[in-house]
Amino acid sequence: MAFGLWVVTTPAVTTALTFVSEKVVLLLDGRGLTLGMESQGKNIILHYQPTPDGKPHLMNYRNISFGTVFLLALIMAVPKVNNRLRLKILVIGYALLFGVQVVRLVVYVFNYYGQNMTVNDQSLYPPFRRKAIFFTDRTLARLDAQLIPVIIWSGLYFYYLWFDRYFKKSKA
Repeated sequence: MAFGLWVVTTPAVTTALTFVSEKVVLLLDGRGLTLGMESQGKNIILHYQPTPDGKPHLMNYRNISFGTVFLLALIMAVPKVNNRLRLKILVIGYALLFGVQVVRLVVYVFNYYGQNMTVNDQSLYPPFRRKAIFFTDRTLARLDAQLIPVIIWSGLYFYYLWFDRYFKKSKA
């Protein structure tokens, strides 16, 4: 069921992710390399300035997270939770996961620029910044679909469990 939902909703999520990420990338792109982004089904296409050495000026991003399915499965698997709390955790969890995916796409774009673009035979970024962006991109790529949904789910679930048990009882 969760996989079917993911297949159906991915184009809409990709469109929203492209819209928000494009604004962030254009805001942070100090060199003016980015021309725009567009979503095509499950893919995101980045349009950027062609480089002097003739490299292609399109980047195809296909790493839309499968973590949405995992997060949904985690939320539905918890026994003895009322549906209102499940829905609340699902909405907040998906909002947090969407934010992580925006950060991941923005870091991916700047990592792509740092690894593939040069100015006067030198990288666009100083070595430390280029390595930090690369490390952040690789870390987010590995954590996005596996660990981040677990962190979001456990944090929200235990917060609401703690909140219901201790805070609401003390008010009564």
